[in-house]
Amino acid sequence: MDDLVAQVRADLTAAMRARDRATAAVLRTTLGAVADAEAVPAPDPVTGRSRAP
Repeated sequence: MDDLVAQVRADLTAAMRARDRATAAVLRTTLGAVADAEAVPAPDPVTGRSRAP
């Protein structure tokens, strides 16, 4: 997974340098989705337990 994220970051840098706004937006969204998927679930504010399934 780290190789994929590194490649997407490199592609994002290239898209920004090329001023390709559409591609940069897609790559930013992709990186955000990966970060969200890897995030630790927040605890439930009432029970204090993890909300993970």
